[in-house]
Amino acid sequence: MKIKVAFAAALILAIAAGIGAKSVIDSFKRETIESGHRIWVIKALRNLQVGQILDYDCFTEELIEGKAVHAGDITREEVQLFVGRKIVVYVPAGDPINKRNIFLPASQIRFTDQVNPDYRAITIAVDQVTGVAGLIKPKDHVDVLATLVFTAQTPSGVKSMMETMTVLENITVLAIDSFTAEHASIPERYRKSSRGGYTSVTLSVTPEEARIVTLAQAQSQGMLTLTLRNPAAMKSNVKRLNADDLWTEIENAAKLRSKGVTTTPDEE
Repeated sequence: MKIKVAFAAALILAIAAGIGAKSVIDSFKRETIESGHRIWVIKALRNLQVGQILDYDCFTEELIEGKAVHAGDITREEVQLFVGRKIVVYVPAGDPINKRNIFLPASQIRFTDQVNPDYRAITIAVDQVTGVAGLIKPKDHVDVLATLVFTAQTPSGVKSMMETMTVLENITVLAIDSFTAEHASIPERYRKSSRGGYTSVTLSVTPEEARIVTLAQAQSQGMLTLTLRNPAAMKSNVKRLNADDLWTEIENAAKLRSKGVTTTPDEE
């Protein structure tokens, strides 16, 4: 029993030491890059193919100016963390080997570095329908829609009303489940399955937008809908839609489609 306890304690200390070492290396690397000093980076000795295992004979080291180093480039000090892992993005001979070229488990990715200092990361639940059938990937852009239920006073009395609105537009996706852009390759099972592959999407929003999403989730009983968009598309400022407006909007949309117009009335 004592041996088991001692082994467990040693294992915990080893993990903690590894995490601590990585934190120190990351901090040193950022300071070196920011100061403009030269730093040793790892470059492919020959073409590295997808599926290949990174080994010590696959790369060479080169001392370059810190300002020329990308944040994801692997340095001499951290290369041991990546040796033995699989290449997921082709690397031509002579190019720096970046963390994005290598598969990493979520536990080794510092997600906070991917969040813009002026923004926040917020996660919403999705399913096959609300999550665009599993087609969303990190760095995609989406709109967020909410259908709200409320009561309103009408000439015939108080009625329960529903209203759908676009609460946020052109929002960047940071992650699906625990997979971020840093993983470079999202497992195929997360793109094709009967339930759309993933159950949550993490978005990059401003603090004010975070409050909007939180309130919209509460008012719509937690179900928000995402629509996938081209990031180059301009904001459409789609107006709110309730049941009374529904048939009129359907007729207007049909008229626009028949004329070959794809913009909304608000964009004209």
